[in-house]
Amino acid sequence: MDWTGFLTFNAAGAIVWATIYGLGAYYLGKEVSHLSASVGTGITVAAAIALIAVAWFLRRHEVELEKQAEAALPGPLRPVRRMKSK
Repeated sequence: MDWTGFLTFNAAGAIVWATIYGLGAYYLGKEVSHLSASVGTGITVAAAIALIAVAWFLRRHEVELEKQAEAALPGPLRPVRRMKSK
């Protein structure tokens, strides 16, 4: 293949490739922005439900958890002494 034919087909391929990727990214970005509102709402609701469930669990099992913590580390906790840097 001579260089003029190669240059022509190479340029045409580059134009087609750039057009397909550019339009694909544009339309994907539009769809993502449409979906982000509903997905964001869903994540917010799921996070709120998870926080409520954790608070409910902690309140319901507070005495048991305190007993387990005391068994794991008996007695009052001492503050950690930090070494002075020179």
